[in-house]
Amino acid sequence: MKINATSCLDAWKKTVKTILEKGYSFTDDEHRTCIELQNLIVTIDVPADFDAPIETLSRNSNWIYPNKEELNEALFWKERYLSYEYSYGNRIFNYKNVLNQLEEFIIPLLQKKPQSRRAIVVLYDPLADSKSSNKEIPSIISLYFRIIDNLLTLTVILRSSDFFIGWPANIYQSYKLLEFVSQKLNVPMGSIHTISHSAHVFEEYREDIEKVLQ
Repeated sequence: MKINATSCLDAWKKTVKTILEKGYSFTDDEHRTCIELQNLIVTIDVPADFDAPIETLSRNSNWIYPNKEELNEALFWKERYLSYEYSYGNRIFNYKNVLNQLEEFIIPLLQKKPQSRRAIVVLYDPLADSKSSNKEIPSIISLYFRIIDNLLTLTVILRSSDFFIGWPANIYQSYKLLEFVSQKLNVPMGSIHTISHSAHVFEEYREDIEKVLQ
């Protein structure tokens, strides 16, 4: 299924509503009632309001949602961010303490070959993550940067995406990475696409979801 939107806020609300209406219900490993759509593609043509879903959750929820400063720090911090079971920053900017995937590969590659189809960042680490005992592994599996019609686009592959709680942080951080690479390349930003193998919401948040949708 594909969902197109002109803004992050519109994409978020439209997708959550679609999952509730068309998803199927099951009980997950933690005995939570989950409503899911598989392999859901969301395209945001103009992701300028990248922080709107976060701001909306902060105003309407009963819990403390991570603020933009914390999400930024976790994203760009090159060491493991101790507040989280895993963090994206060290996997992007200091993978295995060896490779800065953006500054040593993606940016030089697209500067030299703007039409390249090889500009991919991988966040899933089989050596660390492919263990049945792991309860927390990255939701974002990969990031694919591509210059199309002189605009830098980003496609984000998500293993599992809690669209009500998790996707707002994911789309904010994705936008910040697109912005970072765009500025380094001096290429304007284009669309963002997320492909979620499991796009879901939890039944326990239905009251909060309905408040946000209204």
